[in-house]
Amino acid sequence: RDGVPIVGVPKTIDNDLGGTDVTFGFQTAVQIVTDAIDRLHTTAESHNRVIVVEVMGRHAGWIATHAGIAGGADAILVPERPFDIEQVVAHLRRRHERGRSFSIVVVAEGATPLEGTLETLPGAGTDAFGHAKLGGAGEALSEIIETGIPNAKVRVARPGLIQRAAAHAASKTDVDEAFLAGQAAVRAAIAGETDKMVTLVRGETEHYTVETGLAPLSEIANGTKKLPREWINEDLVSMNFQFLRYAQPLIQGEVTVPYDNGVPTYARLDKVRVDKVLPPYEV
Repeated sequence: RDGVPIVGVPKTIDNDLGGTDVTFGFQTAVQIVTDAIDRLHTTAESHNRVIVVEVMGRHAGWIATHAGIAGGADAILVPERPFDIEQVVAHLRRRHERGRSFSIVVVAEGATPLEGTLETLPGAGTDAFGHAKLGGAGEALSEIIETGIPNAKVRVARPGLIQRAAAHAASKTDVDEAFLAGQAAVRAAIAGETDKMVTLVRGETEHYTVETGLAPLSEIANGTKKLPREWINEDLVSMNFQFLRYAQPLIQGEVTVPYDNGVPTYARLDKVRVDKVLPPYEV
């Protein structure tokens, strides 16, 4: 509107932006949640508990599926495939009857059962876009599991906002693609592009490669890229080879984080203020 070029980058942990193969930040969020699930396994097994891990994912189950598979969850519930709650309980009950006295269930916050939806918490309100703030899927599910499995001890764990940031857990692929997208955005803006978003386009070769492209913001805004249903098997936990082919390259490589006296040290921007050039913004 004011003649300032706008070029966005695909930054969201949810990996649900259309037009791009992947969003940076997603791979790191998966690493964080996978680590949380791995740690919860110890508590679940030693205390004979069913632990329901509620993770972010309003309309798409990218984080739940990737972290659930990597962390060894026993059931994964995502928005793309409404679940049969009786099937979930029966699946966990069979584990207990076989002597497996603990289970890990990963549920995306927007996952819903076949008959209706899991209600949001009372008074949750809406966000800036008018979407209902989700929450409570884990609690609702835990109550049903406790009722359906005799003597089950069910607990709910929510990584919450912790999923959003942890540079020490970043995959090298994630970091490299963040730099790549930022560079492409600057070049596009200098070239006069506007109202665009940088996209990350996966190569067709067997070895993982990625290039950048540009897509109109009008085609990206307020849309949702869902986990392809054809990647999901009929059981509650496994995915097919298409999912594995997509997921494996994204978590490759480790980033070396410098430490000082046991505390990670990160680069800090100087935050130099510049003079304002635009008039005050009016709503």
